[in-house]
Amino acid sequence: MTHLQPDSLAMGAPTSTVFSEFYLKHLESHKICSLLHNHKVEGYFRYDDDILIVYNEDNTKIDTCLDHFNSLSPNLRLTIGEEKQRQINLLYITVTRERNKFTIDIYRKPTYTEASTVSTLQQEHQRLP
Repeated sequence: MTHLQPDSLAMGAPTSTVFSEFYLKHLESHKICSLLHNHKVEGYFRYDDDILIVYNEDNTKIDTCLDHFNSLSPNLRLTIGEEKQRQINLLYITVTRERNKFTIDIYRKPTYTEASTVSTLQQEHQRLP
């Protein structure tokens, strides 16, 4: 039995992260850069496949910008995670929009526990005679 995957990369394959990075860099340099300029986006920050876009609501129609992003490639779909109470969580940080600046803090998911396997193993090891 053979499975063909003609339109995407295999999840977990060692080469997938490299090829996806090449692909996104290509899109950024050839298409996304002009899209950001045309939509008057003030900031674009990407880590792997997580993107933070900073824009002024008076100058940028974010829904139109998102539609243009999603038209760049049939295999790429971006979604919006909007800020709540002037904050947005991205990866492991919380970005807070203040009057003239942004501040960041460590973000912990609601399921986070401070349990640590390493410290637990060290404690168990110290108890052994």
